[in-house]
Amino acid sequence: MDNVDIEHSLSKLYSNLGSSLIEATPEHWNSAILHMKTEENGVSHYIESDEGHSDIVMCTDEIIEASCQIIKKLETHNKMYKKATLRVWLSEESKWKFQFER
Repeated sequence: MDNVDIEHSLSKLYSNLGSSLIEATPEHWNSAILHMKTEENGVSHYIESDEGHSDIVMCTDEIIEASCQIIKKLETHNKMYKKATLRVWLSEESKWKFQFER
């Protein structure tokens, strides 16, 4: 499987993670950032607002499950990341969008 095929197969997993983060995002937020970092005993997750909101947002089971599916896929192809970020935001058209970076 080449890089294009791997990225294509990951796109649905990224979408699932994005949807899970959107569901966990407080209604008064217009964007959220999920930080993931590989550590010795697993992957840490941290959600924050880039708008300055101070609400504490906990990772849901769906976020953890979706990120675990991505990790398994990446490990299978030796493409694991040390750090990754998922950003979701409400567009001017009032539609949620997301971007995954590793």
